[in-house]
Amino acid sequence: MIVGPKTASPGARSITLGDIRDGLDKTIMIAEVSNVDILWYEPRDLDAATMSWIINDPSRPGISSLHDRGPAVLFADGTVRRLSTYQPPEDLKAMTTINGGEPVDLDHP
Repeated sequence: MIVGPKTASPGARSITLGDIRDGLDKTIMIAEVSNVDILWYEPRDLDAATMSWIINDPSRPGISSLHDRGPAVLFADGTVRRLSTYQPPEDLKAMTTINGGEPVDLDHP
């Protein structure tokens, strides 16, 4: 799960789906991460304050995958998509906030 201020998991306080104003279909809640030593069943999260905004960044933890079609992410509307490794960092960051109002292009090649 991606955690931190302005995310779907901001910390001690909980949010409702109504708090997600950027669109449920454009807000990432859970992401695949392969570049850190976290087993899939561990209750550890990806911190938005320290994560890389580059997909498959080898130098910092972030959304990543060994799959050639890119990492899988779960959006707040329940859909799962694979993100292009060419997804711009600003789009990726925008997809982790719940009410930033940033435009997002989900259809990068």
